[in-house]
Amino acid sequence: MRAASVQGIHGLSVQDLVQQIKQPKCYGVAKNFFTKAKAADPALQTPTIPIMFHKPLSCVLPRGAPFKIPADSAPNTVFHEVELGVIFNGLSAEHPWQDRIGAYVLLLDMTDMGQAMKALKNKVPFTKAKQRDGFLVLGDIIPKEAIADPENVELELRINGETRQKDTTANMHFKIRDQVAYMEESLTMPFDEGDLL
Repeated sequence: MRAASVQGIHGLSVQDLVQQIKQPKCYGVAKNFFTKAKAADPALQTPTIPIMFHKPLSCVLPRGAPFKIPADSAPNTVFHEVELGVIFNGLSAEHPWQDRIGAYVLLLDMTDMGQAMKALKNKVPFTKAKQRDGFLVLGDIIPKEAIADPENVELELRINGETRQKDTTANMHFKIRDQVAYMEESLTMPFDEGDLL
């Protein structure tokens, strides 16, 4: 049987088409801060490997647009988490992880905890909990030089003057270096220029 050549639009192969429309990747780590939980229970079991999730950039809330809670979300189940995002500059994995950072961005990772609990109970990916429209809120680009140590940065979220979240990246269970190593060595998913972690 002769192998067929799969062609995309305008005579492009599917592989060529994918390269032309390629978008930066965005990954996060679930259950990575245990500051309060550990204080309450020092014997708390923590993950042995990073629980990674993908957040397509179609989730990004347009600048100035209001955040809308999905109509099918249960009351009081959509939560925000302030995070320090790392933007990669395209250097390959042969370079130290710090040298591969191009810039940073402060972001809000939105999660529908009702959907997340359903996913965990049924042992399925929590796609619906993380990948809704507007569930990624990005701030302005922060120059790399502005942050001396990304693994020791205090993060604080205030709403109408009230502190809602306050922690430091030093308390991350899996540090940035651990996340990068896991993605690239265990999952063989390299970070390219513009990718966000």
